[in-house]
Amino acid sequence: MRSVDHIGRSLFLLAVTLTCSTGALPSQTIPAKLPLVFESNQGQAPGSVRYLLREGALKGEFLNDGFRLALPSSEKTPLQVQIRLVGARKDAAIDGGGALEGHTNYLLGNDPAHWLRGVPNYAQVRYSQIYSGIDLVFYGNGGALEHDFVLQPGVDPSCIALQLDGAESVTLEDDGNLRIELAEGLITFERPVAYQMVAGVRRNVDAVFTVDHDGTVRFQIGSYDKAEKLVIDPVLSFATYLDSASDGVNAIATDSSGNTYITGYTFNSKFLVTSGAYDQQCAACANNVPAVFVTKLNAAGTAQIYSTFLGGSQYNQPFGIAVDSNGNAIVTGCTQSTDFPVKNSAATVTASNGAWYAIVSSLSADGSTLNYSSLLGGGYTISTAVTLDTQGNAYITGITDSPDFPATPGALKTIAAQYPESVVFVSRLSPAGALGYIALAGLRRRAGLYDASDR
Repeated sequence: MRSVDHIGRSLFLLAVTLTCSTGALPSQTIPAKLPLVFESNQGQAPGSVRYLLREGALKGEFLNDGFRLALPSSEKTPLQVQIRLVGARKDAAIDGGGALEGHTNYLLGNDPAHWLRGVPNYAQVRYSQIYSGIDLVFYGNGGALEHDFVLQPGVDPSCIALQLDGAESVTLEDDGNLRIELAEGLITFERPVAYQMVAGVRRNVDAVFTVDHDGTVRFQIGSYDKAEKLVIDPVLSFATYLDSASDGVNAIATDSSGNTYITGYTFNSKFLVTSGAYDQQCAACANNVPAVFVTKLNAAGTAQIYSTFLGGSQYNQPFGIAVDSNGNAIVTGCTQSTDFPVKNSAATVTASNGAWYAIVSSLSADGSTLNYSSLLGGGYTISTAVTLDTQGNAYITGITDSPDFPATPGALKTIAAQYPESVVFVSRLSPAGALGYIALAGLRRRAGLYDASDR
């Protein structure tokens, strides 16, 4: 999954899907939704773009006569579809609405003169009078992109027409949803909802899509009060694309000074890392598998303190990050790398090809070195979360199906792990990385969190 960012990739945790799998292994999906954010274009996009949206792996560009979506594909070039508003006014005012407290910084390249700081963020984008008597408003609803056509009293909705450039076919499904097939996938507009607010009471109005022989999409509206405003609300669903992106942000933390720590994964060997960082080379990228990255931004979000790769030459992915009082970042996740860096290890593990190991690594405050780094487990073992106590001890949790995964003497052990069933583990590590305990706290079957058919 992918996000876009001030550091060359994205810091927008809009709809992040965390997945640790390679085909035959079961996968874990953890959604983390934040509101959609629209940016004004201040030079970060071509001049024809008025506003931008980035939602997980999707990029939206809002133009004078419509909007364009760029979605990831298995090819190097993203899929694109442009929705044009046929017959719309080219000079309609386009404005951001609902100004948000946050902003976006683009720190791209090594010349600060070319960086963009403080790009305003908005909760919606409004096209005023895009058709005579009709406004078009884009906004987020959870992880979905919605757009309302707001019609003034007496305005004919038949003037609204959508042309989908780049679509191979546009068809109606039995449930009334609009199916838009692209070269390597599809997007869906859910059946439109129409309503009127009369004396503070919402009155629903029948509404369906129609598709002309040339693929132009229109709305067919049932009986309604033409003396009142009418709202037509289609919902665009694009979540099916979130799993195929090349980069992603998986977790974020802050320290007492307000610095921000971000961890995620990247397939990109040119991901922007800093001079003096612990690892400036992406060993995994050459094998087309992800490496972990860890980035620390200052409290104002205007500069990187460090950005580094972390991992070995095979699959690596983080799931959690925490920061201690000294600014050390503790990252946890999973790896298949037999050469994942190990230092002051909490356990004696000889990594073998094909196994999955939980990782827990502590980076120094300047990102230049590891304080400690350990592998735990084998079989299929991943760590999904980390937290710290006031003394700086790290507590990690995850799952394992390895029958050899050891509980420490005296620690809780309800049952030993045994494929195809996975045990929950909890472990404590000291600030120096020494093992405090490992407890095996319960049993989770394949039919629960993980899909048995994937294993």
